[in-house]
Amino acid sequence: MHGSEIYNDFKEDIYWIRERIQGDVRFFPDSMKPLVEHYIKKRLLIIPSKERVFGSSFDYELGRPVPYATFWFADAFGLKDEAVWRKLGLGLIYSALATTIRDDIIDGEGPQDPLRTSLLNYYNHRYLEIFDGLFPRDSSFWYHLSRGIQETARYESWNLLFDDGLGVDPFSETFLQESSRYFSAVVMPTLAALAVLTGNEGGVQVASGFLRHFSMGWRIYDDFCDWKKDLKRENVNRSSILLYIKQRTQGITELNEEAVHLMFLDADFIKGAYGAILGFYEEAKRDIEELDCEYLNKFMDEQLSFHSRRRKLILERSGEINSEIDEKLRAILSL
Repeated sequence: MHGSEIYNDFKEDIYWIRERIQGDVRFFPDSMKPLVEHYIKKRLLIIPSKERVFGSSFDYELGRPVPYATFWFADAFGLKDEAVWRKLGLGLIYSALATTIRDDIIDGEGPQDPLRTSLLNYYNHRYLEIFDGLFPRDSSFWYHLSRGIQETARYESWNLLFDDGLGVDPFSETFLQESSRYFSAVVMPTLAALAVLTGNEGGVQVASGFLRHFSMGWRIYDDFCDWKKDLKRENVNRSSILLYIKQRTQGITELNEEAVHLMFLDADFIKGAYGAILGFYEEAKRDIEELDCEYLNKFMDEQLSFHSRRRKLILERSGEINSEIDEKLRAILSL
């Protein structure tokens, strides 16, 4: 199996989901269509724009667990009904859209208008409709869904009350489990649905452990990508990267872009951050070993390879820059 096949094997499922997401647009009033198009074409890139052909700039080793985790765990649990895993994949996209809109409202991204709230409610409704069509009222699935809702509420409480002055290690499991809890809350009900449908409820614990460890590693990487935006937000948006740098530079300099760039030249910082990512991903890989799923195993192997290579490249480049700086300083001091 080539790496990209963990995605390419499900191309038809993705096209099916896209047709449904795009088909929803025609039911919205004209006043809402620009907002809908923003979320499905720009914010989450569900529907490729003319400027962005699907697959043209996609590094598969970076990883795309949503909605592909639905298909991989369907394979792991032995679900053979394509129609069912497609519906659950569609539901996961609805959940991701609702979560993104909610986060934008909370973060003040764009106007907090009734249209945005209406769109949030619409995608939440479509998400729950998927489960209504698959499970009777007395199914054990609804317990797992309620746990997901509780996890979302727990994350929101933590996000509201978090105090960065407590000195917690931003690369620790204590911090990262709380700051990444929303990801598991979004994805876990879908994986629990697969486990219940296939009579593999013991797999719920496996999937939960996998998501917990994967999301902690992903949170650090995501904070690497978003640090400039997070720097402008209140409490640096609970960024593990910026909180770590803030602790390291406290009392020495203001936390700004220059301070962040300097820390990126620190080999110990890069080793610590990427060491944490790789450590959590190793745990995630161990979590799914018993499932013996080729797709999931390949996915985690690619994640470990991607971040190992990225750490090596950053260390090499920072070493070259530091050497150039040292040479220039020695030249100046010799004058």
